[in-house]
Amino acid sequence: MALLAPTALNQQKFEIALNEDGSVEFTDKGGIFSKVDLGIVKYHFEVGADYVKSQGMSNPADIKTI
Repeated sequence: MALLAPTALNQQKFEIALNEDGSVEFTDKGGIFSKVDLGIVKYHFEVGADYVKSQGMSNPADIKTI
């Protein structure tokens, strides 16, 4: 969901990585408004994660079909 969300300039200069311990890492790849874009994508990621949790989804195959 977060990767499909709009950003300030729709450039999406960021990377989202899932670490082996289950934590998520957001990386800013630079550019104008990149800090704003990173804030927007973090918000959409949190909203998507809350939705997945509320639906009881844990299988990655289920999550990809949202």
